[in-house]
Amino acid sequence: MVFPALLRAADVPRRYLPPTWTLEVPPAVRLEPVTAMELLGGPADQAVAVRDIASGVPALNTVIIRELPALWQTTTAVSQAGQGSLQATCEVVSEQGTANRLSLAGHPESEIPVQVLSSPALAVAALDASVRHQGGVTLRLDLGHARYAGTYTGRLTVTVVSR
Repeated sequence: MVFPALLRAADVPRRYLPPTWTLEVPPAVRLEPVTAMELLGGPADQAVAVRDIASGVPALNTVIIRELPALWQTTTAVSQAGQGSLQATCEVVSEQGTANRLSLAGHPESEIPVQVLSSPALAVAALDASVRHQGGVTLRLDLGHARYAGTYTGRLTVTVVSR
């Protein structure tokens, strides 16, 4: 079974930011399709499926990881950048409003669990009077709960705060 396009597009709404901040995020995020090789647990050059001894059925890798290393970036004034580091949190919500889940397009009651791991905000550039920070997210998609192949969607929210 191949899951052609696991996440169609996730909206990334902008949260309130102080007037001297700008937050840049893509309007939609589309993950790479899950391949048969990922489900079989190896790259294309190692296309050997591990079989369950009792049933003879190949054991599938049910957790798929997708990394979005540069999901967002923000520019802050140098005076604010020196006050503390930035912390970003990301969360995924299904079409049904369930946290940490994605919904099957057209069948929002069919959901799969998603674990969201935010990466630390890193200063990537020093500009004239400002500093640019960037961050990302790793998504752990649990396909063991998927009832159907197809496109799974949800809303991805990014919140960046100064600590």
